Amino acid sequence: MWNSDGRRLPDWVEDAYDHLAARIHDREDGISRDDAVTILASNDGLALEVSESKFAIEQLLDRGYLYEVEGVLFVTDVDE
Repeated sequence: MWNSDGRRLPDWVEDAYDHLAARIHDREDGISRDDAVTILASNDGLALEVSESKFAIEQLLDRGYLYEVEGVLFVTDVDE
């Protein structure tokens, strides 16, 4: 995934995004940041530590792939 600034996300952060985006899209009301950390840290395919899960979420928020409203995460929908 490329951002508008031309920087690519690390593969493991992209994988984290794929897992979170699927879960978030399943729920119209988004997911809490704590739930997102739990989802990433408990996924055997990712094998992320809690600190890595938090870092991935921060990267996704900073790059605009996710946005947060009152502690709830949503996927940023971009019309291409």
